[in-house]
Amino acid sequence: MNQVNFLNLDKNILIITSGGDAPGMNASLISLIHRLMNNNFNVFIGIEGLLGLYNNLIEPIKDKRVFDVYFNEQGTVIKTSRFIKLDINDKKTQIIKDNLLSHNIQKIIILGGQGSMQAGLVLTKMGFEVFGILHTIDNDFSETQMCIGALSAASFNQKLLKCLNYTAKAHCAFNLVELMGRECSWLVNNSVGKLKPILMLTNQDNKYTVDEVIDLIKNKINSIKEYDPLIIVQELIYDQKWYELLVKTFEQKLHKSLRITILNYLQRGAPVSDFDLQLAKDSANVLVDFIVNQNDIKNTNNMYVVINKFDNKLEVIKFNK
Repeated sequence: MNQVNFLNLDKNILIITSGGDAPGMNASLISLIHRLMNNNFNVFIGIEGLLGLYNNLIEPIKDKRVFDVYFNEQGTVIKTSRFIKLDINDKKTQIIKDNLLSHNIQKIIILGGQGSMQAGLVLTKMGFEVFGILHTIDNDFSETQMCIGALSAASFNQKLLKCLNYTAKAHCAFNLVELMGRECSWLVNNSVGKLKPILMLTNQDNKYTVDEVIDLIKNKINSIKEYDPLIIVQELIYDQKWYELLVKTFEQKLHKSLRITILNYLQRGAPVSDFDLQLAKDSANVLVDFIVNQNDIKNTNNMYVVINKFDNKLEVIKFNK
């Protein structure tokens, strides 16, 4: 067996999962490990994302099959974390740089969302070659049609909302359900499926007072024949006090019970859809082929990200936002 040469900067590459987890991260990770090692790269992993890089939790992969059993599993077997916003002049960011260089790592692949890609841009400015595969249930990148994890979360939400609809109807009650999505309404809009919520509130709408919402629901009850007793709300618009006041006002003015359900991390732990499994595998293959075949990407201060174009073709683009 040939001895692994970890001193070869061109052949050392590190993979991290970063920020909020998304279904399909394990599939991407495992696909990358196989494809990279088949192309004679020395693959390292960072445990717990950027926090792990700061704490020097960097390990080489010796067996490309080590994580294979987790391919279909949600979450991320190498863990993830929230970390500070990277800054070239920040001491913690400098420590990350020093830790990477101590392992002779120049190339980095980041699996994550908006914040993680922004961290990647900072690392490129520090001289690293950085690549990304977009993983977020928010699906909030305008450059791509679908981020890995988004469809899994939306499909799972459809099942959860259907269950909540059944029990609300059984009690002649209404259920307000808050979904994730951060600043993007994609997840909310694609979680409804065939349901007919009486009201949907996203950041594309006006921000309503409690009384305005009551009036909207009154009008809809009187004007439409078929509806489901669900109020679907995008996160980060209304707070807990607003919800509590709405529950009280609902009882007083509509004489109906209103339940509040915040799905929160249930969405991140959604079973991985076949679509996301295939997209993860294909994205990994496209990215590794790009890394292998490109000889002019060193020290360009550019980050490269795989996108799923609107014609469903994958390509690697420069990411500089």
